[in-house]
Amino acid sequence: MSNEEKRINKVHAPYNFVPFSNSILFPYDTADDLPSHGEWDATRKTGEIEIRMKAETPVFVSDGDKDNPSFFRTPAGKLALPGSTIRGMVRENMQILGFGLVREEDVGDTQIFFREIAAGKGSAARRLKEYYDIAMGLKPQEDETKAELETASTQRGVRAGYLRKEGERYRIIPTQGQPLGAYFRISRKDELAQPFRNKYTQSMEVFYREHGGTVTALRWAQGDCPKGMKHGFLLLTGKAVNINSIYLFPDPAPAAKGIPLKEKDVIAYDEDWERRKNVLKPAEFWELPKKDGAEGQKPVFYLEDGEHVYWGMTRFLRIGHRYPLSYGLPKGQKKAAEAAEKDGRLDYPRAILGYAEDKKAYRSRVSFGDLEFDTGTAEEGEPVPMVLGEPKPSFYPGYAYGKNNTNAVRHYSDGDFQLRGYKLYWLKREAKSPGGGKQSVTTTLRPLSKGATFRGVIRFKNLTEAELGLLLWSLRLDDNCFQSVGMGKPYGYGRMTLTIERMAEYDPDSSYDGSLSPTWKEIDEETMKQYIRIYDDAACKALAEATNGNPKRSIRAYSEIQDFFYMKQTLHEADAATRAGVFLHEPG
Repeated sequence: MSNEEKRINKVHAPYNFVPFSNSILFPYDTADDLPSHGEWDATRKTGEIEIRMKAETPVFVSDGDKDNPSFFRTPAGKLALPGSTIRGMVRENMQILGFGLVREEDVGDTQIFFREIAAGKGSAARRLKEYYDIAMGLKPQEDETKAELETASTQRGVRAGYLRKEGERYRIIPTQGQPLGAYFRISRKDELAQPFRNKYTQSMEVFYREHGGTVTALRWAQGDCPKGMKHGFLLLTGKAVNINSIYLFPDPAPAAKGIPLKEKDVIAYDEDWERRKNVLKPAEFWELPKKDGAEGQKPVFYLEDGEHVYWGMTRFLRIGHRYPLSYGLPKGQKKAAEAAEKDGRLDYPRAILGYAEDKKAYRSRVSFGDLEFDTGTAEEGEPVPMVLGEPKPSFYPGYAYGKNNTNAVRHYSDGDFQLRGYKLYWLKREAKSPGGGKQSVTTTLRPLSKGATFRGVIRFKNLTEAELGLLLWSLRLDDNCFQSVGMGKPYGYGRMTLTIERMAEYDPDSSYDGSLSPTWKEIDEETMKQYIRIYDDAACKALAEATNGNPKRSIRAYSEIQDFFYMKQTLHEADAATRAGVFLHEPG
């Protein structure tokens, strides 16, 4: 094991992973088999579930205000856990307990950007640097003892241009000259750079004179351009170690059609900017242009790499990994995804909770109402400053491993990487909030105190007994288990117990006895457990058929289900050591 891998295994993390299952349950062969929303099916179950959630640690569910978040309230002004939060909680549980198909929304299947300039020998980062060098057109290092930024490496693939917004689209126009996309690099130590030497992270218009590829004169762009000089832009990047040049961009090539940017590349860039904007100063320098045409254009470096175009305001660009995150899913998931795409098969989460994609959609058969505050202290607590730096997939040592070695560090440009699974936070007592964080990365929460309870209703329609069993299991889990909601999970916030206080089913027979309104029958504890057993039995049978094996007594025997309940039951002390990215069981 390399030194890097040893270091990674000692990292304490507030989360771990439940491995993705290689087997997927498809209770519906096609969307045509789903029940209609326009009628009550007498062979299926329709009813409502009243639930109560009690906070075992302080809890905070935001109202969505990014700058000054408060606890969520209903339109009537009552504190509540929003129905969307409960739906998200149930879907996450159902995805695991229902052996669901992992889709883009589950792995955040956007491109992960990186820039790898320096890395130690023999490490995964070193392999990533080599890939970066090839993609960027950097020459191999000749002297390993020199600082990376002091080498004479040149970038053959990176060019200069102007990023323009054209309605809802974007385009890069290369700079004029031969070849297109050329630029001039001026040392800050050069006498020409003296007026701009102490300026960073900005661009400005200038007049310049060049001869034989060398800039001989440079001045601010004021008034008309003097005879013998040209108009261009200076790009002044942020401060860097050892070297930081000034870059002179000639004007856009007048006859160039430019490079139209694909929507997926624009989305990937914008999402990367959103993740990093709190640490970018000023953030708007790296933001996509807001104004159309030449008025809003920005000088950028860009790189055409296969089917992607990457760009940015520094010569050492952040580029995307070779593979999307979905490449690292287990083989069983990939095959199931192909079958679902081809035949229209539906897994439990999608069939029960609905979906919408392209021109296909199906409304959820379960509706989640807000859970309004019931008992406890009905006031938000004292402000708690908290650094909520959620672990991101860009931290590849925590999210990816080698297919033949779960402790091997892999990145998303390695052909043998595999994703570790669903990320869940460890349950624990609330930890003291870390103080002293930078204002830009600190969020102030006003949580409700431990003991606060919430009540609400979940309604279901036309579910099979197995589907109802899975819904009930996703809500109540097993004995001594907890649910997690809201913000601050890494610090133990939002740990809650969920109790089903009442369940009733619509009685279809009452429609035929002359009654003007349908009647409801109360469902007792034993019947709820029976529904869960029906789902368990159906799942065991289907999984056995899919693998040509013998049915297990319960899906609790599957390692991923055991891992899930271990994380939902086990309460860790604040100093509990859990190794980042290490499975509770080996993935199967």
